Amino acid sequence: MQTFVGLAQPLYSGMPASAVHGTAEIWTEHPFPEDHVDGCRIAVTHVNQAVHVGTHVDAPRHFYPGGKTVDEYALDRFVRPAVTVGLPLDGPVAVSAADLRESLGDVEPGDFVLLSFGYGERFGDPEYFLHPYLTRDAAELLVALGVSGVGMDTLTPELPGSLREPGFDFPAHQTLLGADVLVFENLGPGLARIEGTRSTVSAMPLPIAADGSLVAAYAVLDGEA
Repeated sequence: MQTFVGLAQPLYSGMPASAVHGTAEIWTEHPFPEDHVDGCRIAVTHVNQAVHVGTHVDAPRHFYPGGKTVDEYALDRFVRPAVTVGLPLDGPVAVSAADLRESLGDVEPGDFVLLSFGYGERFGDPEYFLHPYLTRDAAELLVALGVSGVGMDTLTPELPGSLREPGFDFPAHQTLLGADVLVFENLGPGLARIEGTRSTVSAMPLPIAADGSLVAAYAVLDGEA
């Protein structure tokens, strides 16, 4: 028997987001007024947000002007075997290559590596913005292992924005995206359910010529999770 575990956060107005990405606005016209030009009595929901708000994927174009956009990838880049690592941490704790090496287990080239910091349940809370992050050497280790994508249940793999000094160079993004490793951010609380497992994870984006996309993320396991 297969078990499906959702890995995405819900979409709603005012979701947590970096200042540069702006505020998500989602609203529904329900129903249209009777005197609407088409005479339609229907509900229509509108979504106005950056592609980097909510559960999403970063493509190399996000940091590299000549990098790939989401639509340039074959679909199998978004459906991969995945290893999910439980690293319960609290606050802006640096995760180094040594920390990862102790926890990763058997990672194979082409895998997704998903990092469960315990922040999926904090989405929408003030402390969500003060989260663990990857050091440059941690990102370099993941590249050396040949992983296809790296995901986490936090806003970003980087040092939280409020703690960055001028000239911050986004070492995790630069290292991962520069090596064509996709980055999945804001994974949901379902990630905690699959800690310590190998699963198949689908994080399918929209077919959009852009530097990122919202994804419908879920895991498929054999047996119960």
